[in-house]
Order: sequence, then structure tokens, then C-alpha cells
Amino acid sequence: SQTIGDQCVYNSTHLGFQRENGTFSKYEGGVETFAHLIVLRKHGAFMLAFDLKDEKKRGLSLYAKRPDITPELQEVFQKAVTHVGMDESEIIFVDWKKDRCS
Repeated sequence: SQTIGDQCVYNSTHLGFQRENGTFSKYEGGVETFAHLIVLRKHGAFMLAFDLKDEKKRGLSLYAKRPDITPELQEVFQKAVTHVGMDESEIIFVDWKKDRCS
């Protein structure tokens, strides 16, 4: 589930996980999407990296157990963003207080 606008939208999706190469795949609307999983155990968080070789489509998402991430975790994410060739100005922080799915 995710908050879109001011509503909670529930989505039922089947995810595939390939342990050999650390990728997730999702098939939706005739399109298969892949993401690489990067686990940050020390921080209790993980990142999903999408289309890193495509400048127009690439993306990096950070998911953490708590909404108030530490400055250290924020720095790890910012370094990862620049490492994959994105600009820090492309980072969008989501305001967890507006989450309608709690």
C-alpha cells in the first residue's frame, strides 16, 4: 500500500526475487520491472536501484524501519545517489506524517 494524494491505495502485486543476482522483478500491466536490492543491515534499511544504465529512467529508493533516519544513513543514501550518476537535487523526501496507510 502507498499514499497517493490523500488516499491509501492498496496494490496486490506478485514480486519475484532472484538470489543469484539480488534482483526483484514485478510484472504489471504487460511490463516487467527489475530492481537491484541493496541491504543496509547496519542501518535497518535497504535500497532498490532501478535502470541504472539508463540516464532517463534510473532511480534509487531508500526504505527504512523508522521515518526519522539518522544523518549517517542520509549521508550513505546521498553518496549512493551521486555514485550512480544522479544529482542530489533529484532526491525527494516523503513526509511520513502525510501517510494515510499507517
